[in-house]
Amino acid sequence: MMGNLSAWFTVAVSLVLPIVASAYLCNREKTRWKPILLGIVTFVVFQICTRLPLLHLLQRQAWFVMLPANAPLLYTLFLGITAALFEEGGRYLVMRLLMKGHRTFGDGIAFGVGHGGIEAILLVGINTLVALVGGTLGASGLVFAAGMERLFTMAIHIAFSVMVLRAVRECSLGWAVLAFAVHAAVDTLAAYASLSGVPVWAIESALGILAAAAVLWLVLEGRRERKAKCEN
Repeated sequence: MMGNLSAWFTVAVSLVLPIVASAYLCNREKTRWKPILLGIVTFVVFQICTRLPLLHLLQRQAWFVMLPANAPLLYTLFLGITAALFEEGGRYLVMRLLMKGHRTFGDGIAFGVGHGGIEAILLVGINTLVALVGGTLGASGLVFAAGMERLFTMAIHIAFSVMVLRAVRECSLGWAVLAFAVHAAVDTLAAYASLSGVPVWAIESALGILAAAAVLWLVLEGRRERKAKCEN
């Protein structure tokens, strides 16, 4: 029973929520479909079609396979930095080249919903739904944790998207560098903690604190942009 409830929660967060959020944004403002779609494309191209295949090739190398045991910090640094490089670099390139005329705070939110939403759907949502239907669910606690992680991660992706879009809008790399640094640090620390045997809920709690900080920053950033519009 608890396993099914945990799975349904994770499906709701990782599959239903991104779709509903995207539909809501598009219904509220018809032009939001473009940043949402570009957010989806960015994750698929730079993570699914580029970074993950490169990691798969490295997994065939004996030295890389032994790296987690021989040099866990170096291994997790590699994972964290490459994830940040491909995703934040991809965000910056796509926003700079393909989002002219779509560079408001709301467009950044929409891009983040697309990026974080498709990640949740592809990595967790579909797999959890298949496992639920097929009766092959894992431990309910881990399934629930996966849902919470996706919820936190989507909030963080939205914040990163707004940061990078601000960097593009202001023609300054500062915010993009900040997004890259935080992204790399979070992924590195999370991977290292997992390899070190830190309990999953300790990791999720730390991620939840970061997600709360991201939401708070988004609220303040939204107010700042509205105030700037009123002054202009």
